Amino acid sequence: MEDTNVVQLKVLSSPGVIEEIKSVWAKDSDTRILSSGPEQDPMLLKFGLESVMMIIGIVKVAFAVGEFATKIYNLLKQKNDRRVVVQSPIGRYEFVYREDLTEEEIRSVLRRLASAV
Repeated sequence: MEDTNVVQLKVLSSPGVIEEIKSVWAKDSDTRILSSGPEQDPMLLKFGLESVMMIIGIVKVAFAVGEFATKIYNLLKQKNDRRVVVQSPIGRYEFVYREDLTEEEIRSVLRRLASAV
C-alpha cells in the first residue's frame, strides 16, 4: 500500500460484523490492519450489544468510499438491528439500519470522514 491518499479508520460493531470486515480488509491490498479486538469504550453502552469489537486499519480513501461502503451497506441490510460505527481522525459516525438507507449515503459519510487526507 504505497498510496499516500490513505486514512486511519476505527470500526466498532458486533463481533460477527467485525470478523466480516476483518476478512475483507485482510484480503485487500488497499488496507492494512493495525489492531482488532474487544472495545472497552464506556460511551458504547447505548450500543445495546453484549460485546463490542473493534478493528483499526489504514485504508486507501478510494477503498473506503468504494468497496468498504458497499460492505457496510450489505451488512446493515442483511440484519436490520446491526450498527456500525466508523471513526476517523476528523469524526465519528454511527450507521444504523433504516429502510431508506442508501449505499450512496454511506459513501458520502465515508468521504467526509476521510476528507482530512
